[in-house]
Amino acid sequence: MPSVHLNNGFISAVLTGDEQTGLSWGFLGPALEVDNDLAATEAALRSAVPQAFLDPRINTPLLPTGSEGVLSRPALSVSDGHHWLPHLRLVRVESISSTQCRIVQRAEQPALEVITVFTLDPQRPVLTLQHWLTNLGAVPLEVRALEAAIPVAAELQEMLHFTGRWCQEFRPQRQRVQFNNYSWENRKGRTSHDHFPGLLLGTPGFSESQGDVMAMHLAWSGNHQQHLIVDTFQPTRYQAGIGFMPHECMLAPGDTHESAVLYVAFSDTGLNGIRRAFHGHVRAHIVHFPDPSKPRPVHLNTWEAVYFNHDTADLQDLADAAQKMGVERFILDDGWFKGRRNDRAGLGDWTVDQSMYPEGLGPLAQHVVAAGMEFGIWFEPEMVNPDSDLYRAHPEWALQLPNRDQALGRYQMVLDLTRPEVQDYLFSHIDAVLRDVPVRYIKWDMNRELVQAGDADGAAVYHRQVLGVYGLLARVRAAHPQVEIESCASGGGRIDFAILQHTQRFWASDCNDPVERQMIQWGFGLFLPPEVMGAHIGPAHSHTTSRDTTLLYRALTAMFGHFGVEADVRLLSEQERTEMAALIAWHQQQRPWWHAGQLQVWDYPDPELRATGMVSADQQKVSIVVAQQGMPQRAVPVPLKVTGLPPNVAYRITVPFSPTVTNHRMKTLPSWCEETIVLTGRQLARHGLALPVLDPASACLIELSATEE
Repeated sequence: MPSVHLNNGFISAVLTGDEQTGLSWGFLGPALEVDNDLAATEAALRSAVPQAFLDPRINTPLLPTGSEGVLSRPALSVSDGHHWLPHLRLVRVESISSTQCRIVQRAEQPALEVITVFTLDPQRPVLTLQHWLTNLGAVPLEVRALEAAIPVAAELQEMLHFTGRWCQEFRPQRQRVQFNNYSWENRKGRTSHDHFPGLLLGTPGFSESQGDVMAMHLAWSGNHQQHLIVDTFQPTRYQAGIGFMPHECMLAPGDTHESAVLYVAFSDTGLNGIRRAFHGHVRAHIVHFPDPSKPRPVHLNTWEAVYFNHDTADLQDLADAAQKMGVERFILDDGWFKGRRNDRAGLGDWTVDQSMYPEGLGPLAQHVVAAGMEFGIWFEPEMVNPDSDLYRAHPEWALQLPNRDQALGRYQMVLDLTRPEVQDYLFSHIDAVLRDVPVRYIKWDMNRELVQAGDADGAAVYHRQVLGVYGLLARVRAAHPQVEIESCASGGGRIDFAILQHTQRFWASDCNDPVERQMIQWGFGLFLPPEVMGAHIGPAHSHTTSRDTTLLYRALTAMFGHFGVEADVRLLSEQERTEMAALIAWHQQQRPWWHAGQLQVWDYPDPELRATGMVSADQQKVSIVVAQQGMPQRAVPVPLKVTGLPPNVAYRITVPFSPTVTNHRMKTLPSWCEETIVLTGRQLARHGLALPVLDPASACLIELSATEE
């Protein structure tokens, strides 16, 4: 009986089976001994056979189809027009290393082959899983589902998943796992605000620093499905994969379909362990910066400063004001191209509007570069306005079904990126702009969802459209490797590991209100490191919530991410300009270790307070932002226990930025805020730090620095 045991010292994946039954899961969880007796493990886990069910023992297949007796949702669902229930048989197992293997399984009716590759990250508790399905038959094969399927330990009885909407991404939903089939489906053509393709399962009461947690993320930027299957006859199982429309994935004889990659992380230290695992994996294997040694430059994006009111002299003045505060990259947002006076026209016509820029973008870009900043620019390549030269010339290039009216979204339609001529048109126009002016950054936007996404023959192309986006991004990057690209989709509508392989930054949300951003960034940070999260200081009066907040609170909320400003800084008072310059300078001083360190969140009994920080890789420095979202539960806040630091290291504690004491709710600060004290990691974990009484929507920054004292 062939067996597979992958072990990286953190986790073990054990699969067993034979040529007739295919491979089944034996174990997935904390690492077993390297010399573990697999036969004994298999015997220990071989289940009883209950009454009132099938006579054979039913295991958990690597790829359930239903033919083996697993009667819940299949992970592999196909049809050749006659045969619809494949029975997989194991062909071979190829051991690539102790942390990677390649498994080949085949079925005869319909005739197909599935290759599965498992990889364990050698440095951290992360597993990746991907399938390749090939049609071995003589007729077309429809693929309805090709999903990763993994077992879930029975003790993981609480789940955390995310819903959301525009300006409210990553809204957590937490609940007890019951006997049920849970399904989350996204059919919007992009990763979506509504259903981020990720799920966390943990022991009851798991928290930021406590509990066993298992986290999954499907790396796909289009339609997707997630399923948690909990029944009484089988171990709990998680499945996830690309979501297909009817007849969308048709494989001709000999063709191969590649599944999305599933990433799985494990932790025995709560959510912080998941952050460590995923962040380390993303940094090592997913994101690729043009210059990895370069600090993440501070941005100024023009959108909330000028909107569509473009004028070269005015923008040069804005750039000068930004540079004086320490901004390092100036991004020209929407409104620079032909006919773009508002959001109803111009998309698709990617040439400079000569009425607004009679000398082109050169004078503005050169002014920005001469001031010591980089120049960036906004594109929305996937979209077209009906009121554009492109659409008037090529209405057939828009995704739509024949003889139907296509609904507009933000007054625009989606271009068919499955057409080579559309790809060539878009690349040539983007390439021309990047060659004409010294662009070092693209904000790549995508402001509507896909509806009736069909090609000229009426066939659904949601899947191929995503592949077209990846292909265009790869082409731009190959031609301009020095240019960074941000993934933006009405804010955080396209956030996933797959798009990050082609980009270097996410715009986490169109909402810059720090009250909303605190929650958005918490969810984002469970999967992705802070240096790829765009986080900006917006105007005092939020354009998306109409809430007013202080500059300090806005800045400290954005501080750990890829920091920037999205406001007209010329409207700031002299005092605010001085304060913003100091905050930017502080970020620039700390970012080298912040963006190589570990994001950590500390448990605290008041749900209205968040304590989020960065811990340096050597644990010699710690920055903690204490943010009071709503009214505190107590008149005197309980101390914050700063756990997770070396117990015998002494730390000097300071408060670089603290809100003004108004005397409305606090007469004096805690004593340590007004003097320098030194505490060990053990003291910080056991008795912690007394906190100031913070007003709602305010924050302070605490710094811990290791000392020999």
